[in-house]
Amino acid sequence: MPKDREGLARVHEAERQFVNARYKLPKMLRYKVPNIVTVFIASSGFSPEVSEYGSENTIDPIGGERHQVILVDLGRNNIVSQGTETHYVYGAPLFFKAVSPINRGVGIVWSIMDFAQPAGQIKDRKSR
Repeated sequence: MPKDREGLARVHEAERQFVNARYKLPKMLRYKVPNIVTVFIASSGFSPEVSEYGSENTIDPIGGERHQVILVDLGRNNIVSQGTETHYVYGAPLFFKAVSPINRGVGIVWSIMDFAQPAGQIKDRKSR
């Protein structure tokens, strides 16, 4: 696994290119949109520049794909991600765990971490 921001970005971009190459339509014409999630796991944490990369917003104004990077820090029982999406309808916040691709990706990683850790061991859930 690459240790620097540029290396992680190369891996994530290669994944995006791989997925997008399988679609016949250009991004802006797609009815079904891929949700591309790259998960990096480390036992001893990530550098500040890598953590910043993992927390960047990845919404593309063109559309046609959703993608995100999630960093799993096993040493601290924590993840770094762009967080979750909350939608607002008439000023009321609505959180769609199963509908939003970003929320599904983060939720799956948290579920795996909850399953893999003894009860009460997950320390920080800011990204939830």
